[in-house]
Amino acid sequence: MSERKIFACGLSSPVWEHLGFFMKTESGIEVLDKSSAICKICKVSLVYRTGTTSNLKKHIESRHPHIKLKPTGTSGSVDSVETPSPSQPKKANNLQTLSDFLNRKKRAMRPIMQAHKGLRIYQDLLESSLPKICDP
Repeated sequence: MSERKIFACGLSSPVWEHLGFFMKTESGIEVLDKSSAICKICKVSLVYRTGTTSNLKKHIESRHPHIKLKPTGTSGSVDSVETPSPSQPKKANNLQTLSDFLNRKKRAMRPIMQAHKGLRIYQDLLESSLPKICDP
């Protein structure tokens, strides 16, 4: 049995330098079989869902650690590498993001709450002074 050729796909993620697809025939036409990606190094078949390369990247990083993937340079890309600065802590998960949101909301509400507290003190002062002024 002859070895099947792995075809490049021309997608933008750096993982595609090391992965490709086999060809399949659909209605008599040769097309790329994008149901699974094939590692060009070890020839293993990997599940590929269009648009998601995280499992492919993990394969390259874990099975071929000598290969360093280039960052894409686009924000929001799964394969982009973001190095947090020492002054900027890395966000652990969505709970951290939620916690940050709640803290910002609490800080934004602080002046309103202080004003409300001031009004309550003023109201209490008026209520306690009022009977003394009105009583003969």
